[in-house]
Amino acid sequence: MGDVVYTYTANPFTEFFGSATCPSTCRITGSSTVATAIPSNPTTLTEVVPISFSFTDGLVTIDSSNSATGPFGSTFFGFTTDAAGNITGFNDSYFSATNFMFSGTNPPGCVGCTVTDQSGDYATTRFARINGSPGTWSAAVVVPEPSSGALTLLGLLLLTFITRRRFPRSSGRH
Repeated sequence: MGDVVYTYTANPFTEFFGSATCPSTCRITGSSTVATAIPSNPTTLTEVVPISFSFTDGLVTIDSSNSATGPFGSTFFGFTTDAAGNITGFNDSYFSATNFMFSGTNPPGCVGCTVTDQSGDYATTRFARINGSPGTWSAAVVVPEPSSGALTLLGLLLLTFITRRRFPRSSGRH
């Protein structure tokens, strides 16, 4: 089995503060790749450390290369899942040096959490959110492709087999 890519699509922002306006995307979207599927755990938030991730609010992208600790914390991925492995609750935060994004529902054990997607900068000159309407997650297993070296070796073995059947070696006797 290969890596698992979890893709998130939030609902469009409905509230804008400061200089925030609706960019072309106007919602948080993105994905994170993990080495194995998130385990089934419907009662406790499971922290996940992705191999890579990238999330955008349509204006700013926070990914594995520019993630940083900010005034509100550091990047965190937490999920609850049902018995089939579907994400039923989440509490994720993505931080760069100047911007943040939060996505979350009310996962079990999260007292006082709100269902929200929000995005902005630390200077609070730009801030947008949607409350009470979480987005959706989907998962896809990435099946690794065979390496080109293995395919080349297989091709050479097959060619050798075919050549020997067509042109048997002579025994050196005439």
